[in-house]
Amino acid sequence: RLAARGCAVERIGVGLAADEGALGERLRTLAAVDAPVAGVVHLAALGRPALALDAGVDEVRREVLAGQKSLHLVLHALSARLADGAHVLAASSLGGCFGRIGAAGADGRVALQGGATGLLKSLQEERPSLRTKAVDLDPASDSSAVAAILEGELELDGGRTEVGYPGGVRTVFRTVAREVEPAASDEDRGPCVVLATGGARGITAEVLRGIARPGMTLALTGRGVNIDDEPPALAACADAAALRRHFIAEVRRGALSLKPAEVEREVQRVLATREMRANVAALRGAGATVELHAVDVTDPEAMRALVEGLYARHGRIDGVVHGAGVIEDKRLADKGAESWSRVVDTKVVGLWLLQRWLRPASLRFFSVFSSVAGRYGNSGQSDYATANELMNRLCAQLSRAWGPSVNVHALCWGPWGPTSAGAGMVTAETEAKFAAKGVALVSAALGRRLFADELRRSPGGPVEVVCGQGPWEAHEAALGAIRIAELPAAQGSAAAPPDVAAPSLGPLLGAAARRAEPKGDQVVTLQLDARHRYLWEHVIDGTPVLPAAAAMEMLAEAAAALWPGWTLTEVRDFRLLKGIELKEPARRLEIVVSPPPYGSSEGFEVMATLSSAGPGGRPLPHYRATLRLEVVRPEGEPHRVAAYRDRTLEVSTAYGEWLFHGPRFQVIEAIDGLSPAGAAARVRATRPSQWMARCPGDGPGWCLEPALLDAAAQMAWLWARAYRDESALPARFGRVVRYRGDWPARLRMEYRRIATDDPALVRADVHFVDEGGRTLMSIEELDSIASPALNRLGGTARRAADLEA
Repeated sequence: RLAARGCAVERIGVGLAADEGALGERLRTLAAVDAPVAGVVHLAALGRPALALDAGVDEVRREVLAGQKSLHLVLHALSARLADGAHVLAASSLGGCFGRIGAAGADGRVALQGGATGLLKSLQEERPSLRTKAVDLDPASDSSAVAAILEGELELDGGRTEVGYPGGVRTVFRTVAREVEPAASDEDRGPCVVLATGGARGITAEVLRGIARPGMTLALTGRGVNIDDEPPALAACADAAALRRHFIAEVRRGALSLKPAEVEREVQRVLATREMRANVAALRGAGATVELHAVDVTDPEAMRALVEGLYARHGRIDGVVHGAGVIEDKRLADKGAESWSRVVDTKVVGLWLLQRWLRPASLRFFSVFSSVAGRYGNSGQSDYATANELMNRLCAQLSRAWGPSVNVHALCWGPWGPTSAGAGMVTAETEAKFAAKGVALVSAALGRRLFADELRRSPGGPVEVVCGQGPWEAHEAALGAIRIAELPAAQGSAAAPPDVAAPSLGPLLGAAARRAEPKGDQVVTLQLDARHRYLWEHVIDGTPVLPAAAAMEMLAEAAAALWPGWTLTEVRDFRLLKGIELKEPARRLEIVVSPPPYGSSEGFEVMATLSSAGPGGRPLPHYRATLRLEVVRPEGEPHRVAAYRDRTLEVSTAYGEWLFHGPRFQVIEAIDGLSPAGAAARVRATRPSQWMARCPGDGPGWCLEPALLDAAAQMAWLWARAYRDESALPARFGRVVRYRGDWPARLRMEYRRIATDDPALVRADVHFVDEGGRTLMSIEELDSIASPALNRLGGTARRAADLEA
């Protein structure tokens, strides 16, 4: 049909799709052709035989290669040649409803199909210009009907990615929210054996905490489950930073030979062992008997020995939780074949080996941990999405194969926040992308309750269950709108992903827009205008200038908004690249946050840049910093403010003659004294409503408190003027740490000088402490650049009122 329309069609036979080496050779030849590809139609899964439940791993891998991995290999090889607007269609034959209803599995045979739904939804997020379709067909349809269906889907502009044709009727699938009925009390307190893959860490261990009880045996697997006590030297290291220092010290003294990347792996290994140790202790503390098994879930013999050993020792396995998984996030164009197999095999082959050796006649529940990343797609996770969708499809078929006595469910978890002993189930990058879509994190308490409710639910209910709050159906409907007619784009403009309007992201950001870029960067867009009242009280040579302290607060608010389950604790290496002046009524700014691929149980760091549009529309960076987020802020150490009695300075002189800051910035209430070693002062905190127009008094509070940050910079100015007859503007904040506790109305500030060899540089550490002497915020290495030319700005604050008027 396509050839008859004049399309040049390159055919790859289904036999070639099942031979990875031969397929690779053919694809390298096709990729070398210098011509755009208008579409990829993947039909390799059609007509593939269903597998018996006792099929071997080699058969499973062959089916996954032919029906699923071959699509990845084709798209990966041709990604550079796929034109904007190109079609990518993959077909399956699970009955027209992707195996959710129908006969698939009822005869004891299951089909390894349907994973393309997750892949194509993820690809569509990475490349929104592509037209993606996953079409499930009724095997009873004849070839001409199938061809007509597929041709019609290719012609359709828009529409949902996931479409089925049960009995030839076009069908789409919607996420339906249902109230969860309160779980009945668990009256069965007798012996119970539960096998959990990946059960010693992460969310699997967390949900097991919610069901552990006396009389229960928990058999937990992992590739490494050694929870022996640590040597005293490691045990003395309380966190990752301390562990890192320990290993580096050992390398320097010659006791260890580790490269930097190996040091980090050792740190993560120790932290992972601590997490396992804490989880096992909690499970045993609840009365459960815990067994640990070092098993690779993709190893057939090891899994057979594990399952048969449990039956031999205990005579039963009552429930299974398949939580093992691997995440190696990369965009499809950058995802290698070996990485794809590692991710998919852990989920899919692991599930297959579990069901192969289980005895369903005595099994009560079979719970598979899937993800909304598979159900709805997620950029950078096409392999992970494929694996989870394959598991969803397999679970629907297993439920029919095993009958109503086994409660089978695939739990599509939303992103988790921190667990009791770890960081949750998502990377920092994917967490940010979910947050940008309005997806809430699943708390540890909610996750435990949801899992317990699913176990108590009667068999025969929905197999595929989304666990977690998010705009699931609205997201699918928006992406799946059918475009009847497209409005022409403005001449010379390029299509861009729409900004997602959000509620207030913070005091200075307000209701800024945010979006996720295809490569994972998060972008927050705001407008600098008359609402930012403070600008007219920070005027240099007649022009309002964004204070460095306000820029830092904006970066902090953006990071805190993108990771709502975490708390901003630290800003490091905050640098001024180029100041931001407001010479026009408004100026558009963008904050780009580039998160790292992985977080940890104690926190993670992100890079953030504040930019505006430069020449030719290219981003012009103004400020850059590394920001750290943790579950809670650390406790501040007690701090004693030293006495500085060499000189005195009246506040009226400071603000009336030396500084240029208007009333909103005049938070230094008294200067206790100055000396060559530094200065001490009493300062007051401000409220966001004092800085921004139309900012509610009960709105979100400060992340860092820009008035106090600016007060530190003001003290550098005053010290330089007092001892060098120069004035100084801030250029770098080495490290700002925000400790636990609310801002009191008044604090003490100590400015402690640090000697440098640079004659133009004024450097100091600054501490803000409450009346009880507890540190609430500290600044390490505040660098200011001093110059006598800046003395001209002294006493110009009075002009601010005229400018604002």
